[in-house]
Amino acid sequence: MASISFKAVTKSFADPAKKEAPIRVVVARLDLEIADGEFVVLVGPSGCGKSTTLRMIAGLEEPTSGDVFIGERRVNDVPAGDRDVAMVFQSYALYPHLSVFENIAFGLRVRKVPDVEVRKRVQEAADLLGLGELLHRKPGQLSGGQRQRVAMGRAIVRQPKVFLFDEPLSNLDAKLRGEVRAQIARLRRRLNTTIVYVTHDQVEAMTLADRVVVMADGHVQQVGGPMEVYRKPANRFVAGFLGTPTMNFLTARVDDGRMSGKGFSLAHAGPWSGEVTVGMRPQQVMLGGSGLELGEMEVEVVERLGAETYALGNVGGAHFTALCPEGEPKPGERVPVRVSPAGIHVFDSAGKRVSA
Repeated sequence: MASISFKAVTKSFADPAKKEAPIRVVVARLDLEIADGEFVVLVGPSGCGKSTTLRMIAGLEEPTSGDVFIGERRVNDVPAGDRDVAMVFQSYALYPHLSVFENIAFGLRVRKVPDVEVRKRVQEAADLLGLGELLHRKPGQLSGGQRQRVAMGRAIVRQPKVFLFDEPLSNLDAKLRGEVRAQIARLRRRLNTTIVYVTHDQVEAMTLADRVVVMADGHVQQVGGPMEVYRKPANRFVAGFLGTPTMNFLTARVDDGRMSGKGFSLAHAGPWSGEVTVGMRPQQVMLGGSGLELGEMEVEVVERLGAETYALGNVGGAHFTALCPEGEPKPGERVPVRVSPAGIHVFDSAGKRVSA
């Protein structure tokens, strides 16, 4: 195993066909410490710099400035093949003419590992991933989830210091994503190895990570445990990115002990003043029930999600989602909305969290 460190790392690209085009900064002065044996998930929207960060660990991209360390070793100039990392890509990248066994064994064969050791490692990985009965098959005879597990097996047999996963579940349907996600969680407990995992899927981030690194526009927005980041988002971006359904946001002005805006008014206890943005997670906003009175919501759509039902509509013209604890309102109805005091998040005009 090994720790990973980024010291003021920046990665930028310039278009060689356009000499006067501005340089595009993809990762900006990244400082990040990943502990030995830690499972860290880099999460954010497309283009935020998370995959580029992963590729700099792997040696597939060179930092424009700053330093990358794996353990105590600075690896900026170390070739990818000498970094002792294994990477699982979004694409399975399996050899269609080779059996599952030979696909998993391929990297070991290239390194001229003795045949007895190859068979031992492949069998151990296959047993770990539930592929024992599929070793004789070709990739074309496998499901998407099975193919991704073969790709994971190919990484496991190398016994690297660091595992890197680049959106490995994005090509799978919802059911298979759940199955393979659980497989990765079980693998982590068995392997006890440093893992860096890239995804845009917040469910993967929340369920797999020891720590989550939320990124946007090349900058780290917040680092912390999954529930810490969920419960106390550092800014409006993090608050809106994590959580399903998405957090509600209302623009308000603080005056005389109340936060008021178009179509709503809310009592508050806090040192805030002036213009603020009030954030409320839909799970803590209810039609009826107990809590602080917010105002009325005009219902437009009702979504039934099995155990929970949500009403979608607007408060003062702003999009709004609320939990329906009992019964279902009808589209067009105006219903009172209440919010739990613990569910109120306040952000200043720059989007920074100011509530406790």
